[in-house]
Amino acid sequence: PAQGNLILNGAYSALRSFDNKPSVSHEFYSKTELEQQAKEMGLYAHNQAYPFQQQFTDKQPSKLNIVLVVLESWSYKYVDALAGNNYGVTPNFDKLVKDGLVFDRFYAAGQRSIDGLQAILTGVPNLVDLPALGWGLESNKFSRLGDMVNQYGYHTLFAQSSRRTSFHIDGIAAATGFKDYYGMEDMQLKLDYADPESFWYGWDHETFNKVQNRLTEIKQPFFSFIFTGSTHGPYGTLPERFLKKPHASDSEEGFMNTLYYADWAIGKFMEHARQQPWFADTVFIFTADHTVGAYRSGTTTDQFHVPLLIYSPKHIKPAVNNTISSHFDIMPTIVDLLGLPDAFSTSGESLLRKKTGQAFIRAGNLMGLITDEGYLRPPLKRTVEARTLDHKPRAKAIEQYLVRRLV
Repeated sequence: PAQGNLILNGAYSALRSFDNKPSVSHEFYSKTELEQQAKEMGLYAHNQAYPFQQQFTDKQPSKLNIVLVVLESWSYKYVDALAGNNYGVTPNFDKLVKDGLVFDRFYAAGQRSIDGLQAILTGVPNLVDLPALGWGLESNKFSRLGDMVNQYGYHTLFAQSSRRTSFHIDGIAAATGFKDYYGMEDMQLKLDYADPESFWYGWDHETFNKVQNRLTEIKQPFFSFIFTGSTHGPYGTLPERFLKKPHASDSEEGFMNTLYYADWAIGKFMEHARQQPWFADTVFIFTADHTVGAYRSGTTTDQFHVPLLIYSPKHIKPAVNNTISSHFDIMPTIVDLLGLPDAFSTSGESLLRKKTGQAFIRAGNLMGLITDEGYLRPPLKRTVEARTLDHKPRAKAIEQYLVRRLV
């Protein structure tokens, strides 16, 4: 709404419309068939007019603090406590995993940062031929996580390690309701980097340091969103103590060295947090925006498999949850944790209530669905895993419903 709309003459608008016909059709079913699919999937459970609307009325606002950390390119397979591959580069995160709630079959919404950020902050998939958050989606009406918590007196803080305007994150933070925003320009160097400029996407340690300093200054409750960047290639020149392997700016060894540094930064941040009066009533949520692009391998599920850890010793019991879930489930989970009673819309479900697993994914211009039976990547005409998967109707119906609610 802040952008406004440019009013154009009818003839020009018509010509541009013909020029910009969608390259993909999202119309798979008639209205009657689509309603039947929706009923079978339980999409009418809350509000028939708004099938993705949800509302939790069985709790009171908890006033818990939230620290949500989106880790750049942290693939599941590199975290020893999850995948058991003994890379030895995530010792601090491994300790958190042992004491937290782990979602072992958690998948990224896509293979670009914007796919994950949009899913987490709005619950809206980045669908083919529709604008992404930061590129036009924000002019539409949808549920915005920052705005939701602002209404309950939360201090909302967003920090990314990259430059303020990188990836349009400054606009995305503002569009989703975050009032306090920081980027690379606001960070003061703390470590002896030989070449700080080699970190194109910023320094994770300095980013965490900036956030921890702000959290000691602001009042509770707070909602802090941290988006790291050091593990984005090209990989910067690290101090000698972080070099577990021969380092290069464009190698898997370089990625793992940077991952070791990023893990150390998390350890320092959590060490400081444990000494703060707000720690006991804070829920820390760690996930990744996507898997590391240059070294993706294995099945489709492997290429989207990222960590999700919810850590709060006072409020969350350690456990491993094997329900298939994704970025879209983070927003409703936070609303549930905070006990917010307002209606909101999302394509995900609260992980505290979710029973049947599925994950909606995007790879390039292909949309897909991961379920217990297997996975599916369109053109929705064939399965791509050895096991049979007959959820083409479900994937088509979800996509058609989402598009109809967005355009």
